[in-house]
Amino acid sequence: MDLRNSITIRVFLPLISVLLFMVLAESALWLLNVDPYPRGVEFAVNRAPDYPDVFLKDRDLFWRFRPGRTIVSGFFEGKSYRINRQGFRGDDFIPEKSGLRIAVLGNSCSFGWGMDEGETFVGQLQKMLRHQHGMEKAEVYNFSVPGYSSFQGEINYRQNVRDYSPDILLVTFGWNDQWMSANDRPDKDQQMPPQLILDCYNLIGRTRIYRFYKSFLFSFRGERGLTEYRDQQARVDLEDFKSNLGKIIRAARHDGAEVILLTSPIPSMETYYHMTEQSYMHERHYYYNEMTREAAAVFSAGLIDLAAVFDQYDNLFDDVSKDPFHYNIRGHTLAAEEIFHALRKHQ
Repeated sequence: MDLRNSITIRVFLPLISVLLFMVLAESALWLLNVDPYPRGVEFAVNRAPDYPDVFLKDRDLFWRFRPGRTIVSGFFEGKSYRINRQGFRGDDFIPEKSGLRIAVLGNSCSFGWGMDEGETFVGQLQKMLRHQHGMEKAEVYNFSVPGYSSFQGEINYRQNVRDYSPDILLVTFGWNDQWMSANDRPDKDQQMPPQLILDCYNLIGRTRIYRFYKSFLFSFRGERGLTEYRDQQARVDLEDFKSNLGKIIRAARHDGAEVILLTSPIPSMETYYHMTEQSYMHERHYYYNEMTREAAAVFSAGLIDLAAVFDQYDNLFDDVSKDPFHYNIRGHTLAAEEIFHALRKHQ
Protein backbone atom coordinates (compact mmCIF):
# COMPACT_ATOMS: atom_id res chain seq x y z
CA MET A 1 0.00 0.00 0.00
CA ASP A 2 1.50 3.32 -1.03
CA LEU A 3 1.58 6.44 1.14
CA ARG A 4 -1.26 8.14 -0.73
CA ASN A 5 -3.68 5.24 -0.13
CA SER A 6 -2.66 5.06 3.51
CA ILE A 7 -3.45 8.76 4.06
CA THR A 8 -6.76 8.40 2.22
CA ILE A 9 -7.81 5.52 4.48
CA ARG A 10 -6.78 7.41 7.62
CA VAL A 11 -8.79 10.46 6.57
CA PHE A 12 -11.95 8.88 5.22
CA LEU A 13 -12.32 5.78 7.40
CA PRO A 14 -13.22 7.82 10.53
CA LEU A 15 -15.63 9.93 8.50
CA ILE A 16 -17.32 6.85 7.06
CA SER A 17 -17.50 5.32 10.54
CA VAL A 18 -19.15 8.44 11.98
CA LEU A 19 -21.60 8.60 9.08
CA LEU A 20 -22.46 4.91 9.49
CA PHE A 21 -22.99 5.38 13.23
CA MET A 22 -25.32 8.31 12.62
CA VAL A 23 -27.35 6.39 10.03
CA LEU A 24 -27.69 3.40 12.37
CA ALA A 25 -28.55 5.58 15.37
CA GLU A 26 -31.12 7.57 13.38
CA SER A 27 -32.69 4.34 12.11
CA ALA A 28 -32.82 2.90 15.62
CA LEU A 29 -34.50 6.01 17.02
CA TRP A 30 -37.11 5.85 14.25
CA LEU A 31 -37.73 2.11 14.73
CA LEU A 32 -38.05 2.51 18.50
CA ASN A 33 -40.21 5.61 17.97
CA VAL A 34 -37.92 7.64 20.22
CA ASP A 35 -38.31 11.29 19.36
CA PRO A 36 -37.44 13.42 22.39
CA TYR A 37 -38.02 17.13 22.06
CA PRO A 38 -35.53 19.20 24.03
CA ARG A 39 -36.94 21.39 26.77
CA GLY A 40 -34.71 24.36 26.13
CA VAL A 41 -34.24 27.47 28.23
CA GLU A 42 -34.66 29.74 25.21
CA PHE A 43 -38.11 31.35 25.25
CA ALA A 44 -39.02 29.23 28.26
CA VAL A 45 -42.70 28.86 27.46
CA ASN A 46 -42.70 29.64 23.73
CA ARG A 47 -41.22 26.37 22.60
CA ALA A 48 -41.12 27.09 18.86
CA PRO A 49 -37.29 26.91 18.51
CA ASP A 50 -37.33 23.39 19.95
CA TYR A 51 -39.46 21.96 17.12
CA PRO A 52 -37.37 21.96 13.94
CA ASP A 53 -39.90 19.72 12.20
CA VAL A 54 -42.34 22.64 12.40
CA PHE A 55 -40.18 25.76 12.34
CA LEU A 56 -37.14 27.08 10.57
CA LYS A 57 -34.71 29.25 12.50
CA ASP A 58 -34.53 32.73 11.06
CA ARG A 59 -31.95 35.44 11.68
CA ASP A 60 -34.51 38.27 11.82
CA LEU A 61 -37.69 36.59 13.05
CA PHE A 62 -36.00 33.96 15.30
CA TRP A 63 -38.32 31.30 13.86
CA ARG A 64 -40.87 30.87 11.08
CA PHE A 65 -42.97 28.02 9.75
CA ARG A 66 -41.63 25.50 7.28
CA PRO A 67 -43.76 26.45 4.25
CA GLY A 68 -46.01 24.37 2.06
CA ARG A 69 -46.95 21.48 4.33
CA THR A 70 -49.60 20.18 6.68
CA ILE A 71 -47.99 19.94 10.09
CA VAL A 72 -48.82 17.30 12.68
CA SER A 73 -46.48 17.63 15.64
CA GLY A 74 -46.15 17.27 19.39
CA PHE A 75 -45.77 21.04 19.41
CA PHE A 76 -49.45 21.29 18.52
CA GLU A 77 -50.57 18.56 20.92
CA GLY A 78 -51.87 16.28 18.21
CA LYS A 79 -53.58 18.92 16.08
CA SER A 80 -52.80 19.38 12.40
CA TYR A 81 -52.41 22.71 10.65
CA ARG A 82 -52.14 23.57 6.97
CA ILE A 83 -49.25 25.94 6.25
CA ASN A 84 -49.26 27.56 2.83
CA ARG A 85 -46.35 28.16 0.48
CA GLN A 86 -45.79 31.59 2.03
CA GLY A 87 -45.28 30.02 5.45
CA PHE A 88 -48.58 31.01 7.08
CA ARG A 89 -51.85 29.31 7.90
CA GLY A 90 -54.49 28.71 5.25
CA ASP A 91 -54.74 28.87 1.47
CA ASP A 92 -51.83 30.26 -0.53
CA PHE A 93 -51.77 34.05 -0.54
CA ILE A 94 -52.23 35.80 -3.88
CA PRO A 95 -50.57 39.20 -4.42
CA GLU A 96 -53.31 40.49 -6.75
CA LYS A 97 -56.43 41.67 -4.93
CA SER A 98 -59.94 40.97 -6.16
CA GLY A 99 -61.84 42.63 -3.30
CA LEU A 100 -61.48 43.79 0.29
CA ARG A 101 -58.36 42.31 1.86
CA ILE A 102 -57.83 42.07 5.61
CA ALA A 103 -54.55 40.88 7.12
CA VAL A 104 -54.29 39.57 10.67
CA LEU A 105 -50.94 40.05 12.40
CA GLY A 106 -50.53 38.33 15.74
CA ASN A 107 -49.59 35.32 17.82
CA SER A 108 -51.00 31.86 18.57
CA CYS A 109 -54.37 33.24 19.68
CA SER A 110 -55.11 34.79 16.29
CA PHE A 111 -53.33 31.88 14.58
CA GLY A 112 -56.08 29.73 16.06
CA TRP A 113 -54.30 27.40 18.47
CA GLY A 114 -56.36 24.24 18.90
CA MET A 115 -58.92 25.31 16.30
CA ASP A 116 -59.69 23.94 12.87
CA GLU A 117 -59.07 26.46 10.11
CA GLY A 118 -62.71 27.38 9.68
CA GLU A 119 -63.24 27.69 13.44
CA THR A 120 -60.72 30.48 13.93
CA PHE A 121 -61.99 34.04 14.08
CA VAL A 122 -60.00 34.63 10.90
CA GLY A 123 -61.89 31.91 9.05
CA GLN A 124 -65.25 32.87 10.53
CA LEU A 125 -64.73 36.56 9.74
CA GLN A 126 -64.08 35.76 6.08
CA LYS A 127 -67.29 33.71 5.91
CA MET A 128 -69.28 36.52 7.53
CA LEU A 129 -67.94 39.09 5.09
CA ARG A 130 -68.65 36.91 2.08
CA HIS A 131 -72.08 35.61 3.04
CA GLN A 132 -73.60 38.18 5.39
CA HIS A 133 -72.15 41.35 3.95
CA GLY A 134 -72.29 40.43 0.27
CA MET A 135 -68.55 40.69 -0.27
CA GLU A 136 -68.00 37.41 -2.11
CA LYS A 137 -64.38 38.21 -2.90
CA ALA A 138 -63.33 39.41 0.57
CA GLU A 139 -60.10 37.85 1.80
CA VAL A 140 -58.79 37.54 5.35
CA TYR A 141 -55.14 36.47 5.37
CA ASN A 142 -53.70 35.11 8.61
CA PHE A 143 -50.07 36.17 9.14
CA SER A 144 -50.07 35.13 12.81
CA VAL A 145 -47.33 32.83 14.12
CA PRO A 146 -47.31 31.09 17.52
CA GLY A 147 -44.89 32.63 19.97
CA TYR A 148 -44.49 35.94 18.15
CA SER A 149 -44.11 39.15 20.12
CA SER A 150 -44.77 42.66 18.81
CA PHE A 151 -41.04 42.88 18.05
CA GLN A 152 -41.34 39.96 15.64
CA GLY A 153 -44.70 41.26 14.44
CA GLU A 154 -43.19 44.53 13.27
CA ILE A 155 -40.54 42.64 11.29
CA ASN A 156 -43.15 40.23 9.98
CA TYR A 157 -45.19 43.15 8.69
CA ARG A 158 -42.24 44.70 6.87
CA GLN A 159 -40.93 41.43 5.41
CA ASN A 160 -44.19 39.71 4.52
CA VAL A 161 -47.53 41.41 5.13
CA ARG A 162 -47.00 44.65 3.21
CA ASP A 163 -46.30 42.71 0.01
CA TYR A 164 -50.01 41.75 -0.06
CA SER A 165 -51.33 45.33 0.30
CA PRO A 166 -54.09 44.78 2.87
CA ASP A 167 -56.86 47.35 3.11
CA ILE A 168 -57.28 46.65 6.82
CA LEU A 169 -54.67 45.32 9.25
CA LEU A 170 -55.82 43.68 12.49
CA VAL A 171 -53.03 43.57 15.08
CA THR A 172 -53.02 41.61 18.33
CA PHE A 173 -50.04 41.03 20.60
CA GLY A 174 -49.26 41.02 24.30
CA TRP A 175 -49.01 37.51 25.65
CA ASN A 176 -45.54 36.78 24.31
CA ASP A 177 -44.35 40.33 24.91
CA GLN A 178 -45.02 40.02 28.63
CA TRP A 179 -43.45 36.58 28.91
CA MET A 180 -39.99 35.54 30.14
CA SER A 181 -37.17 36.47 27.82
CA ALA A 182 -34.42 34.17 26.58
CA ASN A 183 -31.37 34.35 28.84
CA ASP A 184 -32.83 37.50 30.43
CA ARG A 185 -32.37 39.48 27.22
CA PRO A 186 -35.35 41.21 25.61
CA ASP A 187 -36.18 40.33 22.03
CA LYS A 188 -34.52 43.47 20.67
CA ASP A 189 -31.17 42.40 22.20
CA GLN A 190 -31.19 38.79 21.04
CA GLN A 191 -28.28 37.86 18.79
CA MET A 192 -28.82 35.17 16.18
CA PRO A 193 -25.95 33.38 14.40
CA PRO A 194 -25.22 34.07 10.72
CA GLN A 195 -27.85 32.68 8.37
CA LEU A 196 -25.41 30.07 7.02
CA ILE A 197 -25.19 28.48 10.46
CA LEU A 198 -28.96 28.65 10.84
CA ASP A 199 -29.35 26.99 7.43
CA CYS A 200 -27.13 24.12 8.62
CA TYR A 201 -29.23 23.80 11.74
CA ASN A 202 -32.43 23.81 9.67
CA LEU A 203 -30.96 20.98 7.60
CA ILE A 204 -29.91 18.68 10.46
CA GLY A 205 -32.44 19.88 13.02
CA ARG A 206 -35.13 17.52 11.78
CA THR A 207 -33.08 14.40 12.51
CA ARG A 208 -33.99 12.51 15.65
CA ILE A 209 -30.40 11.94 16.66
CA TYR A 210 -29.83 15.70 16.77
CA ARG A 211 -32.94 16.27 18.86
CA PHE A 212 -31.89 13.45 21.17
CA TYR A 213 -28.50 15.11 21.55
CA LYS A 214 -30.10 18.48 22.31
CA SER A 215 -32.45 16.91 24.82
CA PHE A 216 -29.48 15.30 26.57
CA LEU A 217 -27.66 18.63 26.82
CA PHE A 218 -30.68 20.53 28.12
CA SER A 219 -31.33 17.89 30.77
CA PHE A 220 -28.33 19.30 32.64
CA ARG A 221 -29.51 22.91 32.40
CA GLY A 222 -33.11 22.61 33.43
CA GLU A 223 -35.96 24.89 32.48
CA ARG A 224 -37.34 27.90 34.25
CA GLY A 225 -40.79 27.43 35.68
CA LEU A 226 -43.70 29.79 36.00
CA THR A 227 -42.82 30.45 39.65
CA GLU A 228 -39.90 32.53 38.38
CA TYR A 229 -42.12 34.53 36.05
CA ARG A 230 -42.43 37.54 38.35
CA ASP A 231 -38.70 38.23 38.54
CA GLN A 232 -37.77 37.68 34.89
CA GLN A 233 -37.08 40.20 32.15
CA ALA A 234 -40.03 40.46 29.76
CA ARG A 235 -39.39 39.72 26.11
CA VAL A 236 -40.73 43.19 25.27
CA ASP A 237 -41.24 45.77 28.01
CA LEU A 238 -44.25 48.08 28.05
CA GLU A 239 -42.63 51.09 26.40
CA ASP A 240 -41.08 48.98 23.64
CA PHE A 241 -44.43 47.23 23.21
CA LYS A 242 -46.11 50.58 22.59
CA SER A 243 -43.27 51.63 20.29
CA ASN A 244 -43.56 48.42 18.24
CA LEU A 245 -47.30 48.91 17.82
CA GLY A 246 -46.60 52.47 16.70
CA LYS A 247 -44.09 51.28 14.11
CA ILE A 248 -46.60 48.79 12.73
CA ILE A 249 -49.34 51.45 12.59
CA ARG A 250 -47.13 54.01 10.86
CA ALA A 251 -45.77 51.52 8.33
CA ALA A 252 -49.20 50.11 7.47
CA ARG A 253 -50.74 53.57 7.21
CA HIS A 254 -47.91 54.61 4.88
CA ASP A 255 -48.79 51.58 2.75
CA GLY A 256 -52.43 52.65 2.59
CA ALA A 257 -53.90 50.25 5.16
CA GLU A 258 -56.19 51.07 8.05
CA VAL A 259 -54.97 49.57 11.34
CA ILE A 260 -57.18 48.19 14.10
CA LEU A 261 -55.62 46.99 17.35
CA LEU A 262 -57.18 44.14 19.34
CA THR A 263 -56.70 43.67 23.07
CA SER A 264 -55.92 40.13 24.26
CA PRO A 265 -58.56 38.32 26.34
CA ILE A 266 -57.54 36.60 29.57
CA PRO A 267 -59.68 34.27 31.71
CA SER A 268 -61.31 36.13 34.60
CA MET A 269 -60.00 35.10 38.02
CA GLU A 270 -63.49 35.28 39.49
CA THR A 271 -65.29 33.51 36.64
CA TYR A 272 -62.80 30.80 35.74
CA TYR A 273 -60.67 30.36 38.86
CA HIS A 274 -63.38 31.22 41.44
CA MET A 275 -61.00 33.61 43.16
CA THR A 276 -61.34 37.34 43.67
CA GLU A 277 -57.69 38.39 43.85
CA GLN A 278 -55.57 38.83 40.74
CA SER A 279 -52.59 36.67 39.81
CA TYR A 280 -49.32 38.30 38.78
CA MET A 281 -49.95 37.06 35.23
CA HIS A 282 -53.29 38.88 35.24
CA GLU A 283 -51.74 42.05 36.64
CA ARG A 284 -49.02 42.15 34.01
CA HIS A 285 -51.46 41.30 31.24
CA TYR A 286 -53.71 44.17 32.33
CA TYR A 287 -50.92 46.67 31.70
CA TYR A 288 -50.16 45.29 28.24
CA ASN A 289 -53.82 45.59 27.30
CA GLU A 290 -53.83 49.13 28.71
CA MET A 291 -50.81 49.93 26.56
CA THR A 292 -52.66 48.56 23.52
CA ARG A 293 -55.54 50.94 24.27
CA GLU A 294 -53.11 53.81 24.76
CA ALA A 295 -51.29 53.03 21.51
CA ALA A 296 -54.59 53.09 19.62
CA ALA A 297 -55.32 56.55 21.05
CA VAL A 298 -51.83 58.00 20.62
CA PHE A 299 -51.33 56.73 17.06
CA SER A 300 -54.96 57.30 16.00
CA ALA A 301 -55.63 53.66 15.19
CA GLY A 302 -58.84 51.70 15.55
CA LEU A 303 -59.45 49.59 18.63
CA ILE A 304 -61.58 46.50 19.28
CA ASP A 305 -61.42 45.77 23.00
CA LEU A 306 -61.84 42.01 22.94
CA ALA A 307 -60.55 41.70 26.50
CA ALA A 308 -63.41 43.85 27.81
CA VAL A 309 -65.98 42.02 25.69
CA PHE A 310 -64.79 38.59 26.85
CA ASP A 311 -65.15 39.67 30.49
CA GLN A 312 -68.93 39.70 29.96
CA TYR A 313 -69.07 35.93 29.28
CA ASP A 314 -68.15 32.78 31.16
CA ASN A 315 -67.75 30.05 28.54
CA LEU A 316 -64.99 31.25 26.24
CA PHE A 317 -62.06 29.26 27.68
CA ASP A 318 -61.92 25.54 28.36
CA ASP A 319 -59.38 24.11 30.84
CA VAL A 320 -57.70 27.28 32.16
CA SER A 321 -55.51 25.27 34.55
CA LYS A 322 -53.71 23.88 31.49
CA ASP A 323 -54.15 26.72 29.02
CA PRO A 324 -55.10 30.21 30.22
CA PHE A 325 -54.07 31.82 26.92
CA HIS A 326 -56.14 30.41 24.07
CA TYR A 327 -59.90 30.83 23.87
CA ASN A 328 -62.18 28.12 22.54
CA ILE A 329 -64.41 28.02 19.49
CA ARG A 330 -67.07 30.08 21.28
CA GLY A 331 -64.41 32.69 21.95
CA HIS A 332 -63.35 32.72 18.32
CA THR A 333 -66.97 33.09 17.24
CA LEU A 334 -67.44 36.03 19.59
CA ALA A 335 -64.21 37.64 18.37
CA ALA A 336 -65.30 37.24 14.72
CA GLU A 337 -68.69 38.78 15.48
CA GLU A 338 -67.16 41.74 17.31
CA ILE A 339 -64.72 42.43 14.47
CA PHE A 340 -67.45 41.99 11.84
CA HIS A 341 -69.81 44.42 13.57
CA ALA A 342 -66.99 46.94 14.09
CA LEU A 343 -66.14 46.81 10.39
CA ARG A 344 -69.79 47.26 9.38
CA LYS A 345 -70.16 50.30 11.63
CA HIS A 346 -67.01 51.81 10.20
CA GLN A 347 -68.10 51.48 6.56
